[in-house]
Amino acid sequence: ELVAYTGISEECARDVAAVRVGEGFNGRVALSGESMIVENTLEDPRLSVPRVRQEGLRSQLIVPLRSKDLTIGTLCVAVRSSRRFSPEDVELLTALGSQVGIAIENARLYQEALASQEKYRDLFENATIAIFVHDLNGVIAAANKACVNLTGYPLSELIGMEVGRLFPPSALSTLAEVEQRVLHGEVVNTPYEVQMLRNGGAELVLSMTTRLIVENREPRSFQH
Repeated sequence: ELVAYTGISEECARDVAAVRVGEGFNGRVALSGESMIVENTLEDPRLSVPRVRQEGLRSQLIVPLRSKDLTIGTLCVAVRSSRRFSPEDVELLTALGSQVGIAIENARLYQEALASQEKYRDLFENATIAIFVHDLNGVIAAANKACVNLTGYPLSELIGMEVGRLFPPSALSTLAEVEQRVLHGEVVNTPYEVQMLRNGGAELVLSMTTRLIVENREPRSFQH
């Protein structure tokens, strides 16, 4: 897939975009992962796009775009005059190719992370079981619709609420013990039963599970 170009006609770009892995100059670099110098495009039998000759592109240097030892694309510079590319030219373009490759891979991972977050958010919001998350200080940071229905509190009130308001003292003690064990990597038999105080004072008995949420190897919150 031709992602970006400059200095060539649209017709040439269209023909170059049809090159497959293993074909022509860029296709061979994509397949091998090795840089290529073409001193005279007009006479090189490896040329697979005749329109390049019509463009008058004579000398080319193609380097792989690499990320984590994988070739994810190519970067090509071409001139319309004869040029002997130096080792410094190759080194510079190779370094640029590595930077571009890493940037492209990071962008892809970012998009995947966004898609994953969106999928998780949808599962979280529409789960039929009540789910809530509170930070290590006991402040509720997230809750789904089922949790709103279960507790009787509107979402606007749940967010920012101290989790202690949802449980009587005995249940809160059980919850704290479970969280400490989970925090220290101990095995907790789940689900376990605790009492919850619904908005208005009604008492519920819940079957609950608890897991630790870790970000950048640091414990951040608990999900119940």
